[in-house]
Amino acid sequence: MNQQPKSKTLTRCTARLFHLAACVVFVVCIFSTSPANAVVVFVRGLSEPIVGFLDSRDANGITVLVPQPDGTFLRKIVPAIEIEDVIVTVSKERLAKLSPANPAAYREYAEELAEKKLDPEARQMGIRLFLLAAYLDPNKLGSSSLLGMTALARTPEEAKKMRALAFLLDKAHDIQILAGTPTAQPMNTRDANDQKENVLEAVKLLRSGYRSQARQVLLKDGMEAAFRANAPNLTLEQCMEIVEGRCAGCEQGNTPAYIMQKLLSTELALMPVISTENPATKKTHILWSFYIDKRFHEPLPVLTLEHLTEFDPKKSVFKNDTWTVPTP
Repeated sequence: MNQQPKSKTLTRCTARLFHLAACVVFVVCIFSTSPANAVVVFVRGLSEPIVGFLDSRDANGITVLVPQPDGTFLRKIVPAIEIEDVIVTVSKERLAKLSPANPAAYREYAEELAEKKLDPEARQMGIRLFLLAAYLDPNKLGSSSLLGMTALARTPEEAKKMRALAFLLDKAHDIQILAGTPTAQPMNTRDANDQKENVLEAVKLLRSGYRSQARQVLLKDGMEAAFRANAPNLTLEQCMEIVEGRCAGCEQGNTPAYIMQKLLSTELALMPVISTENPATKKTHILWSFYIDKRFHEPLPVLTLEHLTEFDPKKSVFKNDTWTVPTP
């Protein structure tokens, strides 16, 4: 049997992740109340996948409900012979099989969903499942599950809370848990600004279609670290795939919508903020009443699994499309 080269396989996987991030976010955010599973179907010969909700699937093919602008759904039937791949972001059937008697199963599924964290639905469910694993078996799975959850944290502050609680649940109270992955030594301000400007220049050139000029910028020293520091949703490798036309829909100099969305969002994030405030009229003094504000005299919140996220860890059984407290 002929095997595809590894590089092509990785490229296709990367392209699918891009499709998942650009397309599923609309479906998940607007139609998350639907009882069906969100699904992405890659069809042979089509550059864009079909994104919607799974209606039915059998040996003959798959039926997808595709949301329309007016709030209705268009039913699309794809024969099995035309299907290249199907990605179900979160399987409700698998969630229903989870049992508090087997906490490890929650963490195993959470780890799988963590690999799809570009999809908001998978990220949210991954956080919930890591939390449930830690709650159901804090002695064995508490610290490790919380550390796994940090990769899905939605804000730096949330990641710090997860890491702090992981430290508290760790029997050895290993201080390295709080430190996390060692970070590189900080660079001077000038170098940091240069890196940011290089990333912004490369993104602008790609967005404008000047791929050869963008390549020259991307090949500069330190660009991989520059992207990690300044463009969390875009990598140097992904930009090189655009330059070389290796991403889905990028052939012959085309820039598909999902790529343009990532470039524009990155460019906007890197653009300098222009303040319209007049420094001469800016007030810098603080009123004495600020220091006796009652908000500063309230007790600090306790860091517990119950209050770590918006999810209630007591509800650990998925039944009838909702999380419930297990019955005795």
